[in-house]
Amino acid sequence: MQITQQNSSDQTITLALTIESTDYKAKWEASLRDYRKRVPMPGFRPGHAPAALILKKYGKGLLADQLNDLINHSLNDYLVQNKVAYLGNPLPIRTSYPEGNWDQPDMFRFEYEVGLAPQFSVRLDGQKKRPRYRISIDDQFMNDRVQDLARRYGKLSEPATSEDKDMLIGTFIQLDAADQIMPGGIMNDSTISIEYIKDGAAHRQLIGLEVGAEIVVDPHKVSQSHDDLGRMLGITHAQVHHLHGNFMFRVKEIKRLTPTEVDQALFDRVLGKDAVADLDGFKARISADFERRFERDADHLFNRHLVEEVIDTVHPPLPDEFLKRWMLASGSEDTSAEELEHQYPQYARALRWQLIEQQVMADNKIQIKEADLIDHAKASIASQYAQYGIPMTDEQLEPLAIDALKNEKDRKEIIEVLVEGRVLDALRKELNIEDVYVSHEEFGKRVNEGNHHHHH
Repeated sequence: MQITQQNSSDQTITLALTIESTDYKAKWEASLRDYRKRVPMPGFRPGHAPAALILKKYGKGLLADQLNDLINHSLNDYLVQNKVAYLGNPLPIRTSYPEGNWDQPDMFRFEYEVGLAPQFSVRLDGQKKRPRYRISIDDQFMNDRVQDLARRYGKLSEPATSEDKDMLIGTFIQLDAADQIMPGGIMNDSTISIEYIKDGAAHRQLIGLEVGAEIVVDPHKVSQSHDDLGRMLGITHAQVHHLHGNFMFRVKEIKRLTPTEVDQALFDRVLGKDAVADLDGFKARISADFERRFERDADHLFNRHLVEEVIDTVHPPLPDEFLKRWMLASGSEDTSAEELEHQYPQYARALRWQLIEQQVMADNKIQIKEADLIDHAKASIASQYAQYGIPMTDEQLEPLAIDALKNEKDRKEIIEVLVEGRVLDALRKELNIEDVYVSHEEFGKRVNEGNHHHHH
């Protein structure tokens, strides 16, 4: 058995395997004898069929099995011994496949292509200032939060006539060009929150209504956006674009939310009896919760942008054509070449990030130990119990964590989380990061703009 490495580009090598009959003959003949013993042949007692018949019927199939086995082992040994860092699996090169005579088997020759993992280093510009966006908790923000809570603990009532903070519950009914009810038109139950209607005339029209009132509205003016309007009328976004004309709105119910007083009673209901003594104390406690949450959000957003930046700057070269062939060969039968073209960029992005992670782990001698997995599992189990108000001791958590790690899928996910965390920490150490405080809205925009090609 001989393997020679032939031509090699930066991205692939070709391995030629020369197999002599001595490499497979003994095993092949043993498998034929075994078949003769086991496999029933019509017209012969078990184990008494002529060897020639068994050879004719099963010989090639059994030979192919032996060769396959031999090739897989040999390729694997070769790649390990020669420390070849490869991607995917070796692929047979069909054009040369296979030289050799299957009827009088002797020497065979096979060729395989191997995709190479790229060599690269991870370097980032450490001088560059990188913003870490944080939500600023200012007076305006805190006053809004206190108002939200006063509302959440407020009282619902059903007044006789509508005022400008009320909510109307009723039915939208489509009208024709003459403002008559359109037969077979759209009809949908929905709500209108009066305070959010921007259009002045529409806003005025909704005030002073009683239950049973019917008014003619332009649906575009009593909704926030196309999505909102689609939900209001129970139609798709696409249908909204072709929607003209008025609707009748028939009022079924009027709801009024009266916020509760901002007083000690509210503080006690939100935080527990006498947890704080005044509004300043109340704001301080709420603000601390938001601080923690926003700290996590800031890290999350920063890390997400950092991953994107690292993939784009380091951009390890991949043997794209080879990987596409490998994916087609190993994928499910129904993946077409077109679908693959479409999926490949995302796959390549995820693969690049994995390769970068491995490189950073090697550079920084990062190792994930079993104890790290157990700690992580313990923490997440503890926080699940905490949601139900059940405190857990370390002794109780340990067996649960060990048990959770027996599930291969969960185990893999935890390893991925830990690896990514350590890798990002290592990358961040080298960077010049400064906190930039932005409003809640501004932060939300930044989170959404990154969402379209995010890979997690």
